[in-house]
This record gives sequence, C-alpha cells and structure tokens, in this order.
Amino acid sequence: MIIDERFNSGGQTPDRFVELLDRPLRNFWAVRDGHDLTSPDTTHMVPRPCSSTVGPGRAAIVSPYYFKQSKLGPLIGQRTWGGLIGITGVPGFGG
Repeated sequence: MIIDERFNSGGQTPDRFVELLDRPLRNFWAVRDGHDLTSPDTTHMVPRPCSSTVGPGRAAIVSPYYFKQSKLGPLIGQRTWGGLIGITGVPGFGG
C-alpha cells in the first residue's frame, strides 16, 4: 500500500487517517463456514511507504509528519516542514 500525499489539497488534518493506518491486528475469529474474520475488521498489515512533496501549509504537509511520528513506514520524496497554515479563524455570517 502506497500512501500518496503529493497532490493532497488539504481540508482535514490527517490524525484520523493515521490512526486507522496504525490499527494493530488484535485477533482472528475462526468460523465453521466461510473465511476467518479479524478484529478489528480492517487492518493494514503490509509495508506502507508514504510519498510527499513540498507545498503550501496544508494537510499534505502535515500528513507525512504524522506518518513518520507514528512510525508507520518509510517516507519517499521531499522533506516537508510538518506544519499547517490558516486552519482557524473562519469568519462568521453577518456583520
């Protein structure tokens, strides 16, 4: 699985995405008929490199930082500064 953050235009911080990638496999459920099940339902027990590129402060910049901080896999591409710009201060409606 390759996590490609090169052209991510942002919008959300990637904390939940990183948490989902970091889910450990807890156990298997053997069933009489059919395939075994895992808990949690979805885990990613494969190598997970993350590609990145330098750009303005947006989610694509902080994603590789979170990825590296969580030790999910190697980073490929340009080093980012790991910050965000302009995520607060949304103006309200009216005067």
